[in-house]
Amino acid sequence: MRIVASTILVLVSAVSGCYSYVPTTHSSLATGASVSVALTLQGSVNVASRIGNNVASLEGTVSDTDSSGGITLSLLSVRRRGENLASTWNGESIRLSSEDISEISTRQLSHGRTVAAWTALGAASAGIIVAIARATDLVGGSSGGRPIPTP
Repeated sequence: MRIVASTILVLVSAVSGCYSYVPTTHSSLATGASVSVALTLQGSVNVASRIGNNVASLEGTVSDTDSSGGITLSLLSVRRRGENLASTWNGESIRLSSEDISEISTRQLSHGRTVAAWTALGAASAGIIVAIARATDLVGGSSGGRPIPTP
């Protein structure tokens, strides 16, 4: 049972962990990597006919890379200049040349933030359980428990 619980905890933390984007080089990109790509001004102009105007950055999964520095992405979101929210995409493919790309960052698990978040969640959960137990009189302050009524 402990192995199952440990496995579930590891899987849940991997899925619901805190992530950050870390700058990387084109040569270290692997197919399937989650990336954020900041576009140059020329890159924004080049992609306008396919995904709209004023694109500042793209997030997606790397489908392919080439030796000239270009990449093909399966799009997940597009952020435009002057907008706070990114628009969601459903995996549409887009090819970017090296001239289109200002910076590439890969998505990586932030261990410190994930541990802090899980610690806070654990402490809050324990507090809620204790509060419920006390409110329902499942635990009390006396050592003898509930008195037994006399017949």
